[in-house]
Amino acid sequence: MRLWKDYVHQPEHQLWQDYEYGNVHWDCCGNLFEARALLDVVMQAMTLRNARKLRQLVSQSDAVLNRLPGKWS
Repeated sequence: MRLWKDYVHQPEHQLWQDYEYGNVHWDCCGNLFEARALLDVVMQAMTLRNARKLRQLVSQSDAVLNRLPGKWS
């Protein structure tokens, strides 16, 4: 969750560059798009109550990314 939350709060130009050209730090720190996909899997495996809490947190970060012009998700 931390990786995804930190990622969506980066400046727009950095987000776009990462999406278009990849991020050289993903090898050591993890691919953020894979981390987001993993969050979906985790939410499916959790109890309903805990999944609801995590879904709220993930939705807040997703909303930040979706407000950006030229969003890709």
